[in-house]
Amino acid sequence: MADYLDPDIYKRAKLALDPRGPISIKRDVHNLVVTGCTPAKLADAFHVTMRTPGKEFGLIRVVRTEDETGKPFQMGSRFQGQYQIEDALRADHQKGVVAWIERHIPAVIDKLGLDGVLRKVEDAVTSDYGVITTFDLASANPTMTYEYLEGSPIAGSSTFSIAAVDANTCRFTQTFLYQELHEGFVLFFSMGGLKLHDQVVYSQVTQAADSIGAKVTSSDIPPEYLGG
Repeated sequence: MADYLDPDIYKRAKLALDPRGPISIKRDVHNLVVTGCTPAKLADAFHVTMRTPGKEFGLIRVVRTEDETGKPFQMGSRFQGQYQIEDALRADHQKGVVAWIERHIPAVIDKLGLDGVLRKVEDAVTSDYGVITTFDLASANPTMTYEYLEGSPIAGSSTFSIAAVDANTCRFTQTFLYQELHEGFVLFFSMGGLKLHDQVVYSQVTQAADSIGAKVTSSDIPPEYLGG
């Protein structure tokens, strides 16, 4: 079945950072160097990659409304970053947490009808929802920002910007400003959630670069964060 985001996403409010709140506001910044393209070419490839239906980035899949699926993003576009729980379970099993379940979990899910349950958990608990608030891909330094919406476990924003290093090399910078909304998510994010976020960014940039014959030649994201 086709999987689309409910148009009610356009009724959700942005989540504001709260400096007076009990949970601190944090910033995560990473740079990836891409060789074999200009900023404009990489920005276009990134845009195309992000809007291509069915693509996955780490454990995240971008979901949009039926009317917008596959179409270019623009200012005000809204979307869901849907966390793939079954894929996460598979990854853990491959690392030996409960290895035998790796062979059986798809059949178990089908037999017990758990697919719908997992999807509800993905939508209600582990997903991010965003709205694009900066969208400038035509400038010398292309930039895109999205802010988090109600239903996300964090408030804040993610900004992607691209600058030229030389005629054939770009620096892709991700700036992630965030504040968890409850204590339980603070623990999850500090114990591995931020690594998963960095995996998503690395996958997005790598797939975009690959699509135009370019290559990520260096990154300050620790290789250990990227998994096997």
